[in-house]
Amino acid sequence: MDTMSVMVGFVVYCMLLGAILCGVYCYARPKASVPMEPDAGIATPDIAHFALGNRSIHYVATALSAHASDMSDWLFMAYPAVIYGIGMEQAWISVALVIGMFLNWKFVAPRLRRETERYNALTLSTYFEKRFNDNSGIMRMVTAALITFFFIVYIAAGLKGIGFLLESAFHIPYLYAIMCATFLVCTYTAVGGFIGIAWLDSFQALFLLCVLVFVPCYAWFYIDGISSIVQAARLNHVSLRFLPHSFADGFAIFMTMMTWMPGYCAMPHILTKFMGTRNADELNKAQYIGIAWQILVLSAATAVGLIGLSFFTVPLVNKELIFVEMVKALFYPPLAGLMLCAIFAATLSTIDSQLLVIATTLTEDIYLRIPRIQHLATRRVLLSRITLCIVSLFALYVASDQTSTIQSLVRYCWTGLFCSFGPLVLAALYNKKTTIRGALASVVLGGVTGIVWEYGTPFIAGYTGPSTIPGFIVGWLATQW
Repeated sequence: MDTMSVMVGFVVYCMLLGAILCGVYCYARPKASVPMEPDAGIATPDIAHFALGNRSIHYVATALSAHASDMSDWLFMAYPAVIYGIGMEQAWISVALVIGMFLNWKFVAPRLRRETERYNALTLSTYFEKRFNDNSGIMRMVTAALITFFFIVYIAAGLKGIGFLLESAFHIPYLYAIMCATFLVCTYTAVGGFIGIAWLDSFQALFLLCVLVFVPCYAWFYIDGISSIVQAARLNHVSLRFLPHSFADGFAIFMTMMTWMPGYCAMPHILTKFMGTRNADELNKAQYIGIAWQILVLSAATAVGLIGLSFFTVPLVNKELIFVEMVKALFYPPLAGLMLCAIFAATLSTIDSQLLVIATTLTEDIYLRIPRIQHLATRRVLLSRITLCIVSLFALYVASDQTSTIQSLVRYCWTGLFCSFGPLVLAALYNKKTTIRGALASVVLGGVTGIVWEYGTPFIAGYTGPSTIPGFIVGWLATQW
């Protein structure tokens, strides 16, 4: 396939993103606020506008951007690959994700939105500090440091996915690919702030939904129906059984679901979307839009894996390129390039949210609490933008190491964030008896347990389940201290 022709679609998509960002920025740009100090002499945009959009985001944008920030290139590469290579029992992952996100909408989103507004908290670290009456600043610093660390690694995983995509589809050297991606996402996140990325992510959510649904539907006409999928599955030893046929299979499915399902309540880049919506009562409507979108994209990704069994007469060596190869085989180069931008969109919509969370967290919870630089309080937005660029460079450095895999980085961050923050978030919202001592113990002990269990020797001999279960249990028990 002609690389330059494929690149045309990619360039068109980037120009479209720029046009949307310009429109949103001009429409939603805040007026200069009154200086915080009489002698400051400098009028700056309100940090609340940059960090949370002044809690003014429409519930449709909240729904789409929250779910788009969850789904990265995993949706197009890793998930269809396990369906294609292993079978339909892996589809329980999607069931777990839908259930987990629905519970998040139902029991976390409304309360978190009201609580963070009541405490006037722009970041989760500030909310935890005020909620648990921590006057020492330890809670704020520990949670901010953990968010920063895990998100830098998480962002690096997303950049690696983009690097592999651009290297495979456009033959751009890996290092140049991740540098271009970093510059693009850093620029539009720094310029647009929360409102900019909310509406950009909403557009990207609709775009990747259309592409992901259209591709398997179009590919269906190139195979001989369900019978050809069944035959190909038999030849490749891929199971099409969805329901378990024994207790052992059912238990394995349950453990798989428990690895993925509960993690949403601890993902700051998703939780901040709830915090920025204009009305907590509208989250009830937003949840149905978001869940419907999630069901559609996961079903379409499952279909890509199943149809790929019959579509490719010769099994793919790299199964994670199933969507890429299917698109390249079905469409003319410029259109193929535009279609492949759906993977780019899915990854960007995750990275931009994570970058904004890190930038505002470091600025509000670390930098401006240092006495020597408190005079920069009137320059909060500028400081956040500078921080965002610096963090991007750190993530770029981590992503430049090609020895680590995307799956290992994402699993590490998912485990660490959930075990550290899952029990803490639920305790903050639902347990009024939790003290600052219990909250700090939960963050430290839950996170350490989850990571050690994942990469060390299990404390209980014979337990082979997900480390998120013992990590959450230890973290929750610690909140009762």
